[in-house]
Amino acid sequence: MYESKDYPDRVGLLLELEGYENGGVTVWLEGTVSSPYEIAKACAVEEESNSYMRDYITDERGELKEIRFDRIRNGNLD
Repeated sequence: MYESKDYPDRVGLLLELEGYENGGVTVWLEGTVSSPYEIAKACAVEEESNSYMRDYITDERGELKEIRFDRIRNGNLD
């Protein structure tokens, strides 16, 4: 089976996000609760002008409750 050169990175991200999810942290992609697999797949399908930024959301005690992945565009937006 062919695997792209980013396969190790995608697996690493998947495992990281599964660990967070197992610890009760929800993960979001573009404003929607998503699975670690969906996020790892989206991050692996990189186009030159797109990447994802993480936002870490905490509760009132400072404990991590969400990780949000939002697409950002590099370069000109017009």
